[in-house]
Amino acid sequence: MAYLGDEVIYLGGNSFVLRFNSNIECDPKFFSYYTQTRRFHLAVIKYVRGATTHYINTGSLIHLKVPLPPLEVQKEIVEILEKFDYSKKGLLGSLKKELALREKQYTYYRAQLLKFPKEGEDLKKPSPRRVLVTQKQHNDPHALLPQTLLHKFQSTPVIWKTIGELGEVVSGKGLTKAELLDSGPVGCIYYGQLSTEFGALAYKTVSFVTKETAEKCTKVYKGDIIFQKASQVKRNICKAVAYVGESPIVAGVGSTVFRVYSKQCDSKFLSYYTQAPLFRAEVYRYMRGAAVYNMNNSSLKNLKVPLPPLEVQKEIVSILEEKESLKESLKESLKEEIRLREKQYKYYRSQLLNFQNPSHYPLNNLKTL
Repeated sequence: MAYLGDEVIYLGGNSFVLRFNSNIECDPKFFSYYTQTRRFHLAVIKYVRGATTHYINTGSLIHLKVPLPPLEVQKEIVEILEKFDYSKKGLLGSLKKELALREKQYTYYRAQLLKFPKEGEDLKKPSPRRVLVTQKQHNDPHALLPQTLLHKFQSTPVIWKTIGELGEVVSGKGLTKAELLDSGPVGCIYYGQLSTEFGALAYKTVSFVTKETAEKCTKVYKGDIIFQKASQVKRNICKAVAYVGESPIVAGVGSTVFRVYSKQCDSKFLSYYTQAPLFRAEVYRYMRGAAVYNMNNSSLKNLKVPLPPLEVQKEIVSILEEKESLKESLKESLKEEIRLREKQYKYYRSQLLNFQNPSHYPLNNLKTL
């Protein structure tokens, strides 16, 4: 990294400072860019020592070589790479902003769709407020939900039930992080993955276990809901994922499996509802702990959920699934765009800094710089 600031800074151990001699014409930015090339990395690897902790000492460092074209050539290369880097960051910034707006939009409409009057309250007319969206989203027929549709759902009578009245609560058992596999015969969801790897629904798992490990864990079947019961992060408590895959999987300690028995309740709807502000407020009221928060089974059973008619639950689920699919699609597009831009940037950087003919620009030891 080339430091270009005006103020003096200080470095600790495990770092080197290279200060160019006054008679050497080397642009610090050019040098820094060159150290990111594959050719330089391969040269570094030859001098790396250590098994568990890798390092390179000063005696080896000074033997590394860099090409020094004329200073005007160095500056021209730097200018091209900086413009390319700026363009890449600008595009990715726009995509991230678009994704943030989609996230805000999705969160707003999810809250509106899952907004029901509390027990004993009269039905209220939904607010006509709109969430901020881009012009592109205004032209997207899937982007905005008509207020008439929101009013339809929010004016639908509901009955309130405790989770305990709707099915069976089973504590997760077994399953440590060390037992997780990238592939295997039985899929599993580790409790920490509920808030990092999944939304409201899980069609497949990202981790697996052996059959022997699966035998000591809690079984999860299609339609079951897995709740996170312990976390150091308050908002992760009772993070729910409805498993909708075909093959049974397993869950372990740190999670609670809820098996829906009531024919009045759609498990997908219930999983989505656990993200509603009213439900989250109930969770915060019942959960315990300081450094590590938790929700025991007795408290989980007492949490209340609204149940509109089953066909309304399914219609709400259908809308949320579509909106979530659009959001996830944009996320994947962003990841792919980042990957392609990084690949393109590295290619051009490699081409610009590929000085293969030493007769044109001889390689210089760092010691001489």
